[in-house]
Amino acid sequence: MYNRLIITISGFIVSISMILYAVAPDGINSSNIYNDLSVFVIDFDVKLYNDGETSKEKQILNYFDPLIVLSDNLNKKGRIKVKLPDGSEGWVEEKYTSLIPKDWDKKQFNEEYFCYIQSDQKMNLINKEKVNEWIRYEYENGIYGIEYIKNLKLGYYFIKNQNEKEIIIGIKTGGNKKLNWSKEFNFKNYIIYYMITTFDPDNYITESFDIIKKNESEANITYSFCISYSPSLPLKNKLIQRKMLFSSLQSLK
Repeated sequence: MYNRLIITISGFIVSISMILYAVAPDGINSSNIYNDLSVFVIDFDVKLYNDGETSKEKQILNYFDPLIVLSDNLNKKGRIKVKLPDGSEGWVEEKYTSLIPKDWDKKQFNEEYFCYIQSDQKMNLINKEKVNEWIRYEYENGIYGIEYIKNLKLGYYFIKNQNEKEIIIGIKTGGNKKLNWSKEFNFKNYIIYYMITTFDPDNYITESFDIIKKNESEANITYSFCISYSPSLPLKNKLIQRKMLFSSLQSLK
């Protein structure tokens, strides 16, 4: 995972003069402000059901739709009860949300940031190093992996000033728009940039959160959480990877 990320970053540096804005495809929540208590929908076209048992659909949920969990107890169909921002209630399959199962383990990257990992996935903190002001930590076991990087000044995003945000090249134009887009939003005391891209020699998919503390917006310091996986990864495993990535947002204060 680390080598793949370095290859991607190298491409950014070579193409730093090329700037583009990646528009999210249909099916992405367009809000840029979220409730601190929200969990997120983490896939496209997720069904919200009228109740916990029947297959009667109430509506379709979009990627990044915020949900308030009313009950995190999974029923026999793997659903949880949730409330939408408009106050309506329904049931959704927990696997399509960023809710972290109760039996997952909390894993610290450092004193400030952490993530959650399945308890049956034995992972150790590895490859800790500092190169050119990059401080990197990685949890990886050959099946799943997640990285934390501090002060990645040549990362996916950079701030020129408080009013102008630009995305460094890293998203292919054309192709599958569901695999090459970005989203900016506010969460707690942070500005967060999510990006999904296949900008990789082997077309691996990389998803990341580049996070800027609002009180550091002029300091050009970013905190990044990244996952990378094969396009052939089964949906079940991809959703687990995303849960790991989204769980890092819980460490934001």
